[in-house]
Amino acid sequence: MAAIQLQPPPYEPFDCRSEGKNVRWTKWLRRLECNVFNGCGIVNALQKKGLLLMYGGSNLNDIVDSFDQQLLEPIPEIPGSENQTAVPGKQARVPGLTSHYVTRQKTCQFAEPNAEVKSQIIMGCRLDKVRDKGLSDPDVTLDKLLQYARNLEVTHAHSKAIKSQGLADITSTQASLVNAIGRRNAEQLVSEYSDLFTVLGKLKDYNVHLHIDETVQPVAQTHRRFPFHVRKDLEAQLQADEDLGVLQRPTGPTPWVSPVVCVTKKNGKLRVCIDMRCANMAIKRERHSTPTINELVNDLNGATVFSKLDLNQGYNQLELDEASRYITKFATHVGLRQFTRLNFGICSAAEVFQEAIRQALAGLKGGINLSDNMLVFGTDQTAHDENLRAAFQRLREKGLTLSKKKCEFNKPFEFFGHIFSNAGLAADPSKIQAILEI
Repeated sequence: MAAIQLQPPPYEPFDCRSEGKNVRWTKWLRRLECNVFNGCGIVNALQKKGLLLMYGGSNLNDIVDSFDQQLLEPIPEIPGSENQTAVPGKQARVPGLTSHYVTRQKTCQFAEPNAEVKSQIIMGCRLDKVRDKGLSDPDVTLDKLLQYARNLEVTHAHSKAIKSQGLADITSTQASLVNAIGRRNAEQLVSEYSDLFTVLGKLKDYNVHLHIDETVQPVAQTHRRFPFHVRKDLEAQLQADEDLGVLQRPTGPTPWVSPVVCVTKKNGKLRVCIDMRCANMAIKRERHSTPTINELVNDLNGATVFSKLDLNQGYNQLELDEASRYITKFATHVGLRQFTRLNFGICSAAEVFQEAIRQALAGLKGGINLSDNMLVFGTDQTAHDENLRAAFQRLREKGLTLSKKKCEFNKPFEFFGHIFSNAGLAADPSKIQAILEI
């Protein structure tokens, strides 16, 4: 038996020209849904739309016709579009979801267009975060809601641009020493200055002096016990550092003795650290400035090619003078040792090291030191290669050496959650991932 199709009954058209239309529209729409759509079993969206326009009357149809035809299409599921660009330092153009609703705001002919468009966002926006924002904050204005949506789109666009350029993979092995852009030049320079990538270096004509407050009572701590399976690795590391001249066996009185702390590195090797919290109470700090992100952005203005040089065991390339070594003594299960080079754990080590390397590299064009890293840059490949050669030459003259596996040539670099590349400045994807997943 064929199903009986009910003809839509006559229904009062909606008068959108009189006062109080917002409240009346809600009631009229609810009654239309209940009395007509539900009563006649109409579930098809296109049929509902057609009946809505038919019952709405000519005035309502005139308003709908005033919308741009593009707005009658399904709402785009973006943030971001194929034409969208995210260039750091410039306002990103966002022709997607945000501009969709901005256009509606301008063309809507209801008495309160902001409230109407805000309701459309809350009811139909496919960007969940924007819809949730409108629902959770009833007092948020349309402009603020659109700005929130625009910020989300720009963030997504930046992240997409970063990933498309391959900037997410910042760390790599020796294979990343050279980039396709300047591979031949970088290989030639590395080969020409191969002595920079061999043994542990030492900054020439420079000794670090630790300013020690002799009024502080010395503390001699006992060594900390380590599991037997760790002792062999600890002994091997101590012997290796002793062979490199980083450690020595002390003689004479031992007023200051600190314990050892062992930490496993990512590569599985053992990192030997010294707990110098007591000794640091007697070491006076040296206050030297370090570059800020704003200063770095200013210095890199116009740069398009970058290389990062990593000093081999950076702190250990600065020698401690004889008068400063006694406070670095530490206890192990194989006896006492003390440092002959600057070591991690000294409270003033970071400032001292930053200032020493800054002086060593002073006057270099296109070169900045960031702790144990050195950044070489240029406005183009030729300028970069010239600056890189000058940096290698200066390091050779000063007796400093590099860690080959940690150096990166012709690659973007990361600093304090930002990525610098030939496209400009952008956020590190790994730092904003948590925000994007909220």
